[in-house]
Amino acid sequence: TRGGGMVTLSHSAIVNNFGGGIDNDGSTIVIDNSTIAGNADVGGSGISNAAGTVTITSSTISGNLAYWSYPRGAGIFNSLGGTVEIKSSVIAGNMNLAHADAHMVDNCDGGITDSGYNVSDDPSCLGGPPAPTFDVATTSAAIGLGSLAANGSTTQTMAITSSSAAYGIIPATDCPITDQRGYTRLTDGDPSSCDAGAFE
Repeated sequence: TRGGGMVTLSHSAIVNNFGGGIDNDGSTIVIDNSTIAGNADVGGSGISNAAGTVTITSSTISGNLAYWSYPRGAGIFNSLGGTVEIKSSVIAGNMNLAHADAHMVDNCDGGITDSGYNVSDDPSCLGGPPAPTFDVATTSAAIGLGSLAANGSTTQTMAITSSSAAYGIIPATDCPITDQRGYTRLTDGDPSSCDAGAFE
């Protein structure tokens, strides 16, 4: 996206692209209930944001691969004074394959605004202003994202189970009505909470 436009990405999947998933240069992108996974580039392989504004809610960003010799946000790379805000999302398993520490987790780089209820397997996406609320910093195994699959929908998601660290961490008042697939968020056995990420 270039030149000050605006894009809304909702209930969608951006997956398995070489050259990155989303490249934003000076525009505004709003992402909700979406999966960005399996994309590859030198950096910012899931989302690259330069001098633009990106807002991410209830989405899953995972399995994106960077090929750069130092951390450059395989999941999200924010630069040139851009703004990236993340809420109620899972950002995990994004890897830098060229770093000296081979297969280093490299989820975010550049200033990230953490608006709470995010789940990640490294601290790079967590803790930015404002003060985060009920984030979960854990391991990839504890998050337990499944492989990309239809999971009952026309767009691919990464399923979790009730044992996932992303399960049930968001209070009902902050839950969207549906997940990426269009499944109602508050009917999975616990009407008081919903899950972080694109899959309920």
